[in-house]
Amino acid sequence: MMGNVLRPRGSVLVAALSVIALAASACGSSSDDGATPGSSAGGEKISYTFVYPSAGTGEAVVRQAMKNVDAKYGYSGEFIDVAESEIGVSGVASGKFDFVTGVASTVMAAQQSQNAPITFIAQITKNDWTLAAKAGVNGCADMNGKRMGLHSPGGVSTALYKAWFDKNCDASVKPKTLYVPGSPNRLQGLIANQLDITMLQAEDTLDLPEGKFHLMANFAKDLPEIETSTMAANDDFLKKHPEVAVHLIEEILKVNRANLKDASAWAKLITEHKPELAKDAERIAKLHVETGYLDGTGSMSYEDMQATIDLYLQAGALKAGLKAQEIADRQYLEKALASVGSA
Repeated sequence: MMGNVLRPRGSVLVAALSVIALAASACGSSSDDGATPGSSAGGEKISYTFVYPSAGTGEAVVRQAMKNVDAKYGYSGEFIDVAESEIGVSGVASGKFDFVTGVASTVMAAQQSQNAPITFIAQITKNDWTLAAKAGVNGCADMNGKRMGLHSPGGVSTALYKAWFDKNCDASVKPKTLYVPGSPNRLQGLIANQLDITMLQAEDTLDLPEGKFHLMANFAKDLPEIETSTMAANDDFLKKHPEVAVHLIEEILKVNRANLKDASAWAKLITEHKPELAKDAERIAKLHVETGYLDGTGSMSYEDMQATIDLYLQAGALKAGLKAQEIADRQYLEKALASVGSA
């Protein structure tokens, strides 16, 4: 989930490295001299770590893919859950962690400001943001003067909303912007008639009373070129073990494709890997299948990556000059697709 504020992260990134050094000492990733424990050259298991600084259900996809990969190829993978995106990205930049997802803007900021040795290699899940409105607010013309709830001036969701507005609405339309941090808080504001329109993450829309509200936009479909949950990896690890990256992407694609065909299977995975969501797993799974949240193609074209860069540039998270081909490499995704076939 990408509700955090976009901001320059260079100083935070450097400060977080000391935290990572302590956290990674017990996680069994690559050693400081660059040798991977159990390297294939020695005929032993290859170890890798996957850090996930997000609270989203995409975690279930990653965990299941890792489980499948380790069982199939004999790898030893460890899932690392951290609270802050800076910690996860710093760990991958320093080589303490190997893979990361769910924090595209933070990775890009590190690539630009710190020349971090991280490369984007595939997308795991699609954009989960929506634009929800009260009944009667059905389009751009109806938004004039209405109370619009956004996370913050520099939030990811705010940047998405602005991109949608510029694409669909006339500049003469002037909603009244109110900043309310947190999708659940904006949900309550909408229900309590304190907001007329707001950006909500898809799962929060499940709690909207029927008949009184509707979705004006589903950004997975309305802005499909914007990628917020892209998988990235440490460059040194990619050079030493490109097969691990390819195999992980293969299994992510398989998991997503199977779950897109069967919402009940996705509900079971959510319950297994995110037990705190068990009571809502079936509703969440059905919603994700309907909205196309699970990415069965891996996406990540260079054109889409550039569109994502441009969005974050507009939001003030990046400086001009970053190019998709400099920070992403499709070869791992293409090899995975050659193995599993197109969706």
